[in-house]
Amino acid sequence: MSISLSLSPSAVVHRTALATDSFGAAIDAALRTLRDRGRRAIRIVDLDSRSGKRLIRVAERARALGFLSIEARGCARSRLAAQAARRAAALHKDHAIGWHFDVTAAEPALAEEEDGADIVLVSARTLTNANGHGDRLARALFDVADDTLVVTTPPEAAAHTVNVLADALRHPGARGAAHPDRRAILVGTDADAR
Repeated sequence: MSISLSLSPSAVVHRTALATDSFGAAIDAALRTLRDRGRRAIRIVDLDSRSGKRLIRVAERARALGFLSIEARGCARSRLAAQAARRAAALHKDHAIGWHFDVTAAEPALAEEEDGADIVLVSARTLTNANGHGDRLARALFDVADDTLVVTTPPEAAAHTVNVLADALRHPGARGAAHPDRRAILVGTDADAR
């Protein structure tokens, strides 16, 4: 179930949705939308890949839904996390999925994504920990997320996350505001999303 996100009676975020479903349901909806548009190749970027579990789950789901070429990039905060993610991905020997895990922070990773990504995964914690630049990071997220931005957020941080994303869309020149089909989906944190 998705609902339009309304911040106040006079301010409605342009085509942004708040998903009340689980992480898996939100991902399935995003992947099915891309598939229904005739897409067979996609790029997924996870800015909080940690052990790689979440990115692996999304890439495998994309493959199960019939995508023929999947680029999966995970950004880890430490060398050990990136190594763990690489080991986990190596267990999934599907040549249709190209895995890439590196050690980088969210903002530099987004700056490297010149061609954008179909689905971008990020946690509300990353937006909050952006050294006071959560608004700038949110604008960069919308610039890179060509179709869907999925933000995992605990219920207590959802309102703040919504405000940060809405402010980013209102920013003059925000690329996300110019694309009416672009979606931001907020999902509660669950164990499977990590």
